[in-house]
Amino acid sequence: MRRRVVAVAFVVVAASISGCDFRAADSSTADWPEATFDGKGEFFNLADDTGDGPTQLVYVPVYSRLLLSKESVSEMAISLSIRNTDPGMSLIVHEIEYFDTAGKRLSEYLESAYELDPMTTVTLTLPQWDTRGGSGANFLVRWSGEPGINAPIIEAVMAGTRGNQSFSLIRAGQDIDE
Repeated sequence: MRRRVVAVAFVVVAASISGCDFRAADSSTADWPEATFDGKGEFFNLADDTGDGPTQLVYVPVYSRLLLSKESVSEMAISLSIRNTDPGMSLIVHEIEYFDTAGKRLSEYLESAYELDPMTTVTLTLPQWDTRGGSGANFLVRWSGEPGINAPIIEAVMAGTRGNQSFSLIRAGQDIDE
């Protein structure tokens, strides 16, 4: 019985490792991929009317690299999640910007404002080998909505593997003044 459990555990671990992509994270030679959006074109579409109301800016800390020790680093995939918590009103996402540890803007992900339908979530994902942001990376997300709309939940989930270890972190966004 014990051998069967060990054999099943080995098969599960081997299957999960075989599906991983272990690209080099050398920023001088890597061809950085574009981020992917889950939901774009379905319930996250170009906004017809961006409204005249005030916008809110949300700071979301993320880690594209996690320092484990002086000699050990784990690269992290990043998923930025924007959740419309209002059951009756859409919200407008005006900007999603990505900054590195030094505060340099690396990417701007929206060409114009997008509308996020009620009770839906859009997720922007950066792959594990995209380590441009470093250990102090962050997103700024600017959004707005009609008066009385519930504030969205904006958070980041980071996950990575190194050898047989896996790491995951969740960070919530925080409203900031401009």
